[in-house]
Amino acid sequence: MEQAWREGNIKKSAKMRGLNIDLKIYPSRDVYYSYPSNIALIYELADYKVIYGMLTLQKRINLDKLDLRMHLDYSYSVILSIEQDGLKECTSRDVYSAIRNLVIIHLILQKKVNNILLNNTMKELIGEDILTNLKNETSLLLYKEIGYKILKRQYKLVSKEVKGMNANIKI
Repeated sequence: MEQAWREGNIKKSAKMRGLNIDLKIYPSRDVYYSYPSNIALIYELADYKVIYGMLTLQKRINLDKLDLRMHLDYSYSVILSIEQDGLKECTSRDVYSAIRNLVIIHLILQKKVNNILLNNTMKELIGEDILTNLKNETSLLLYKEIGYKILKRQYKLVSKEVKGMNANIKI
């Protein structure tokens, strides 16, 4: 709670000074324990510019099938939520995040941790206009419907890839 408050205050202060910053505050213990199995965090920290504090990221990461299945479950939970409650009850950002999660899993399976590649793949998959609207919560219901169809298709493809894994992924 305090972490989110600090992060929000720093961002507000920077904005008042005309600065546009991308800031995340992570307790070092959280990074230490979750980094090796958290693919979203691996991607977030892949291109970090500055990390303050005493933090050493592992050079080699070993992901097993279970780690990737757990990340698949997140996207599947969004699909189930939409099927049960309808698209109007799901946020555009949830659809975006679930698709992004699947693209990250797909890239991890190819042993690629590259944010530029992630962004380009997302643009190719969804289209820049739909992507921007889903991400920024400004999308029409039609965009959410398109995103949902892409989400379901990607889930089928990526879950087959994960099921077909024979060994751990070493990045």
